[in-house]
Amino acid sequence: MAETILAQKTDLQKKALQLEEANVSLQEKALQLEEAYVSMVHIIAALLDARDQYTMGHSDRVARMSRTLGRRLGMGEEELTDLERAAIFHDLGKIRTPDVVLRKEEGLSPSEEEQMKNHLVGGTEILRRVPFLQRYIDVVRAHHEWYNGEGYPDGIKGDAIPRHAQIIALADAFDAMTTDRPYRQALLPEEAIDEILRFRGTQFSPELADAFAKMVREKPPMDDTILKSMAL
Repeated sequence: MAETILAQKTDLQKKALQLEEANVSLQEKALQLEEAYVSMVHIIAALLDARDQYTMGHSDRVARMSRTLGRRLGMGEEELTDLERAAIFHDLGKIRTPDVVLRKEEGLSPSEEEQMKNHLVGGTEILRRVPFLQRYIDVVRAHHEWYNGEGYPDGIKGDAIPRHAQIIALADAFDAMTTDRPYRQALLPEEAIDEILRFRGTQFSPELADAFAKMVREKPPMDDTILKSMAL
């Protein structure tokens, strides 16, 4: 009797171990699949940036600056990875924006402005199709919201805007201002920071705007050497 009970116990232990190993294997495969999707979106983001010589490398720069600010704010590695990935994905919806609108050198018409704004909804729809990437939807959708509620697409404000989206908004604005455009020359980093601080409390969180300004002044992110040091 004792031998039978011992044999059953041993059998159960073996099955439990097998289940545990199978679970670990599934988790590893799920992680590999997620990494494959992320790599694919990285490529799409790079191709998207390459559509316009003026935005080449934009997503990577925004991701690096966002991650650096997140680290300075005390975020852990897992949260920093989520922030960086959301930043890489932030303009994903522009893949649906026609080149004639994306590369237009003069001011956009009202209908063209709507097409540009729709990249937020477009990015949301793309991410929604991939279960592994759905956790980035709220951040990607909200990175053009304003702290005072005057942004788009939903008009949310203050703490209702995901913190990661607020960080990406700062990096996005700074990179746009410090990059040459067909209709204007790039601002100097300090000029761009002055603009950001001018909109603290309206477009940007006062706390995050101050932290971003401090980061840039201590470690100018547009410098190539600094950019490399800020990379993963």
